[in-house]
Amino acid sequence: MDEPDNANEAELDSEEKRPDRFFLYLWTAWGGVTGGLTYLFDRNPLAALAWIAAGLMIGVLSVRVLTVLVESYSRWCIERFRDDRRIDRQFELIESGRELSAEYQALPKRDCSEGLMSITPFLGLHSGVLLGAPFGALAKIDPEFAQSASQGAVMTAILFPIPAMFIAGLVFGVLDAKQSSTSRTQRMRRFFALALSPLLLIPASAHFVLYCAKTSWRWAIRFNASIGS
Repeated sequence: MDEPDNANEAELDSEEKRPDRFFLYLWTAWGGVTGGLTYLFDRNPLAALAWIAAGLMIGVLSVRVLTVLVESYSRWCIERFRDDRRIDRQFELIESGRELSAEYQALPKRDCSEGLMSITPFLGLHSGVLLGAPFGALAKIDPEFAQSASQGAVMTAILFPIPAMFIAGLVFGVLDAKQSSTSRTQRMRRFFALALSPLLLIPASAHFVLYCAKTSWRWAIRFNASIGS
């Protein structure tokens, strides 16, 4: 009996590690492509190695860091945009035996659109950096481009995520509106909420920084108190 259990545990561990491996391979390839373009145009081996190292580091840490950020941002969005009336209405429909009604079927979709608000900015950030750096390095093809390939890659890796986040919000907003069966006013409200969701990163980031500062301060007070005792 132990052998099948061990085999199942090994299979589960392998499935859990697949996202980590995927992002490791993806960002390692990103670092290699960007580093290769940097060396091709700049002939700077140190800059090329720096991009390869950056790809490896992002590949190793991206899943863990994104998980923490997305969970924190999701909690922040849920606390401020949770629709308690929708939840109460969902339970009312279940208790009355109307869980197969069109109204009940529309409620989970509304909840799904709220969840997309927390995913959209990070998807745009991820894709913007992923595509921005290689395209920035390729700008050196233009002989009139004044910056080096590495500088172009850095600039576009910083700038590309901004429009990418809003593009992702527009795409998800359109898809959500097409799949929704609610009123036109509700569809438009959710469309604009998704399209403008990247703007919520500003107050959410401030909240996250303040939360980390408070947590660190409390930990420091407890640590000093334990030393003093």
